[in-house]
Amino acid sequence: MSKDPASARFDARGRTRPGRLRRLDAWLLEREGELLREPGRAPVVDLGLGDEPATTREWLGSLREGGIDAPLIAVEIDPQRIARARRLAPELDVRHGGFALPIAGRARLVRVMNVLRGYPAPRIPGALAKLAASLQIGGLIVEGRTCAYGHVLTAQLLRRTRRGLWREALLLSTDFARGFAPNLIRDQLPAELHRRGDGGVAMASFFEHWQHAFGRARERGERDPRTCFVRSAQLLAQDVAGLELDVEALAAGHLVWAPARGLPPGPLSTQRSTFPHTTSRVAGGDNPPTPGRIFERG
Repeated sequence: MSKDPASARFDARGRTRPGRLRRLDAWLLEREGELLREPGRAPVVDLGLGDEPATTREWLGSLREGGIDAPLIAVEIDPQRIARARRLAPELDVRHGGFALPIAGRARLVRVMNVLRGYPAPRIPGALAKLAASLQIGGLIVEGRTCAYGHVLTAQLLRRTRRGLWREALLLSTDFARGFAPNLIRDQLPAELHRRGDGGVAMASFFEHWQHAFGRARERGERDPRTCFVRSAQLLAQDVAGLELDVEALAAGHLVWAPARGLPPGPLSTQRSTFPHTTSRVAGGDNPPTPGRIFERG
């Protein structure tokens, strides 16, 4: 298989610490259990191994402990990392490849964590479209990033539909080891949402609202990080549509934003010119809202 020069050139990943993605693994088993347990041999794919295959081995262990027997395929572009992974984790099915996944058939879920953070922004939609081409209808791409130790993580959930790739939801998560403030989570946003453009503008607006809600929670005397997280999310929901406010999930440090019209910057097409690009808008125009203004409810 030929090497994807863009993937190789812009590979910014470093050493993968054990446990870095365990919170995400547990959350996915809970939220996407039906997809992961569907009959058939459609694989789960983990794209990008890092220097060592620790998080991929943990993901495999989590799947099997959860009673999920779907095949797990690890895909890596770097031959040295492939050789190391095969030596350290012979139980893994490790394959050489990039965004055009080297699998037969279609995957049910593709995990892409800490891979696109150093990728050029204009090329990210193309990379995601390549991944979507190997995804079954109803399948999911989980793309995001974490801090070095996994205390803070974010991931966008992109669902394959018959019309294209739908930006379904965004997970914003912390274990409170570093305390809590919205900006700690903002700094770990997926590259596509962190940078300038439609996605960056909308997320800046979202975090303006959240910071305002956080300030209101502290004005009411809240100081415990977990309590501030829960209360600020509840206050944020007064201004921002699409927040999932399950109390147990919030207490565990998980906030999910699933706006009815999808995440910014809108849907992606797996075939150009067949699925029009749209963007989430805020009430009153395209400018970021000030605290108290409401994201458009779809």
